[in-house]
Amino acid sequence: MPSRHTHATRRGRIGGLAASGAALFALLALAGPVSAAERWTVAPFGAIAYAPPPVAARGVEAVQLDCREQRWTLLLRVAADTDAQALPDTARLRIDRSDFELERVSSGRGVALKVPRELLDPLKSGGEMSVELAEGAAAVRARLSLRGSRKAIEAVAPKCSPRDMSAYETIALEEIGEAVDTATKLLADEIARFRAAAGFAPQVQARRVDLDAQRALLIASLCGASSYFGDTGCNVTVHARLNAAADWHEVFNSEGMALHWDPGAATDGWPDLVALPPGEDDEFVWFWDGGGYSLRVPASQSARD
Repeated sequence: MPSRHTHATRRGRIGGLAASGAALFALLALAGPVSAAERWTVAPFGAIAYAPPPVAARGVEAVQLDCREQRWTLLLRVAADTDAQALPDTARLRIDRSDFELERVSSGRGVALKVPRELLDPLKSGGEMSVELAEGAAAVRARLSLRGSRKAIEAVAPKCSPRDMSAYETIALEEIGEAVDTATKLLADEIARFRAAAGFAPQVQARRVDLDAQRALLIASLCGASSYFGDTGCNVTVHARLNAAADWHEVFNSEGMALHWDPGAATDGWPDLVALPPGEDDEFVWFWDGGGYSLRVPASQSARD
């Protein structure tokens, strides 16, 4: 049977623990807002992630990362007395020990920097980032923590608005009909290879587009398994017929994606094909090269290559 001394000792320890717990709770309560301010947060509306307040900043009051039409932008809210128009067209970004160059994009909200999609992973996994435009006395710079950036970016991504492709005409595919029957015959070998690998037949969708009385395009899609067709689980091909008596021949083949055509752009009557491939920042455009479709590389990309 425990003694009174034992009960008293236990009461003393419990009281001490309670007092210590209360003190600890008070300290945590005081530290809470500070810790929250050091982390990235998500805006209640829109696809916007707010960075913690920058340190060692010059001319930068706040930083945010937002996504619109599947394009990511790092926005620097600059001080009122900063001449943003005089700043250079590129910025230096450092994530931990890795350096990147970001291109400025037009914005009336401050200094906006285009964030390539491949930069999202370093932003999510890094510990600290700094950004700087210009040098010397005219420099605009900021350094800030990346704590909580992964959670914030992954919460923002699903809220990002889809790309506006209204300038192009969507090529809507059909599930049944003559076009599907023709595509099934043209893609018979590929369908057989898929069936042998997966154990079932892929879904076939297609659409025929008559360009004039002689020429036509047949757009077809096979969907079945990502292990066979890639991340999207689909493949898209385009066959062309040069005249009414000619056979169909393949002129385009790619991983599955929604194809459009540009009604205002054509080569020898063959319309440009436009798509936004998964994981890409900008539209891809293919033009008729006389015998098939070739990717049009932007002049800026050609210069870099």
